[in-house]
This record gives sequence, structure tokens and C-alpha cells, in this order.
Amino acid sequence: MDIRVIHLGGEVIIARVVNETDDMVTVEKPLTVYPNPQQGGLIFAPPLWVMMTGEIKFDLRKSTLILLTSASSSIEGDYLSSTSEIAANMRNAKEAAAGGNTERKQSPIIIT
Repeated sequence: MDIRVIHLGGEVIIARVVNETDDMVTVEKPLTVYPNPQQGGLIFAPPLWVMMTGEIKFDLRKSTLILLTSASSSIEGDYLSSTSEIAANMRNAKEAAAGGNTERKQSPIIIT
């Protein structure tokens, strides 16, 4: 599994790279990485552009990236557990919506 840290300019994301060419990188399940000044560590949350599109796979032009590098093993583990938790939250939200429950709650994943 190829988990990478990507600096897009305005935000830093971590994502699974599913395809890479000389010009493009295709990522899946990107999460924005934020520092957590109150508890230390990092917070992972879906980027706004993911929540607005509902997509999970994106093609990024390498010429627009500031940084594309491998994630450390500890951050990779945190990412994998976060994406599993986010997927479970999304499944629960869909099931609640199908049952007529309009209450929807999703919070960022906090990594300390």
C-alpha cells in the first residue's frame, strides 16, 4: 500500500496513491492533516472538496504539487485506522438517512 503525504499549497493531505505517471498521481481517500494544538498530535478530516463532490478518487497534476513524499509508518497506521473509521461513519449516516433519520454527525479524527 502506497500512502503519501501531499502538500497542495493551501493544505496538506495524506492519501493512498493508486496510480502514478510522470505527470499525474491518482489518489484515493484523501484526508486533510491539521495540527492539534490543544492535545498535540494531528487531526485528520476529509477535505472540503471531497465532502462537496462525494468522490473518493482524484487525479492530481504533479506540476501543481509542492511536495509528494512517503508517510512515516506511524502516520500511515493512523491514516489507515482513520479511513476505516470515516467509512464506518459514512455507512452509518447512509443507513440513518435511508431510515428517515435526518440527524447526521461526523467529527474529525484526532491523532495524538
